[in-house]
Amino acid sequence: MNKSDLKTFMNRVFLQPHFYIFVLFVFGVIFLFYEPVIGFIAMLVCAASSVFTLLWGKKRSPSEESIQSEVYDLHSIQKDLLSYFPFPFIMVDAHGWIKWYNSKIEDVIKEKNIVNKNVHNLFSDITAD
Repeated sequence: MNKSDLKTFMNRVFLQPHFYIFVLFVFGVIFLFYEPVIGFIAMLVCAASSVFTLLWGKKRSPSEESIQSEVYDLHSIQKDLLSYFPFPFIMVDAHGWIKWYNSKIEDVIKEKNIVNKNVHNLFSDITAD
């Protein structure tokens, strides 16, 4: 599992209210054996949270839907702008590995498919400093 998949998994699990309701339920069961009053209160809170999440948790207002689509549109606009940028443009990571480039860079270096190559090998005068 790479870092991106792990981050997606963590966001999908830990940003969901169902996860926290389950954790509260487990603690409630444990407290039922040691401190029944606190365990019973935890179970009531767990049940109320479950009902609240089921009834109102998944509804999105039309404004939220339009914001979500605008964010997606903005992402595609940014990608298009970088693709058609009139100057050579390369995105590299912190170690100098090329992650993305536009088509204008191919005119400068006369090489195709430079993704995952180190920018220092292509341009020796570029340093990390």
